[in-house]
Amino acid sequence: MRYPNYRSIALVCHSLGGLVARKYLIEEAKQGSPLRVDRLLLFAVPNTGAGLASVARYISWQHNQLIQLCRNSELIEELNSDWANLNISSRVKIRYVVAGQDSVVDKQSAIAQWGNDNLDSILDADHTSIVKPRRHRDMCLPDLSTLHTGTGSRISERRRDSHGSSECLRHRHQ
Repeated sequence: MRYPNYRSIALVCHSLGGLVARKYLIEEAKQGSPLRVDRLLLFAVPNTGAGLASVARYISWQHNQLIQLCRNSELIEELNSDWANLNISSRVKIRYVVAGQDSVVDKQSAIAQWGNDNLDSILDADHTSIVKPRRHRDMCLPDLSTLHTGTGSRISERRRDSHGSSECLRHRHQ
């Protein structure tokens, strides 16, 4: 076991990395291992598949990863079924982060389910800029303390001033 002295681990994942993290947690739970990963921050993860993968598979039909990322694929269905059956969501604190301008992973897939309270939206970010801002001042991340405390969801957006600079705004969901 790597890092045996760590009993509390947080994973921060983007896109396919979030599916890999979810699969890891499922496998650990199936083996009866204690879940040392107790916090998960998921940026633009295609939890129910990615619509763009359905289109891309016709362009690049030799990539099994694209087929597995399609909505209703066997991988996605099994992952979500195991996640629910093993009740992982009650064992791990999870925050879902949605990019408002994401053309790869739509909001419905990124939030995993409607009515999800553990949600942050970065309204002017796309699939890449949500984790890799173009400029330092573009950095507008979710309030990571909510992952620790579990307090309310937030929406992040930028407001441009008269000089074209932006600042991060946060609004609490009610």
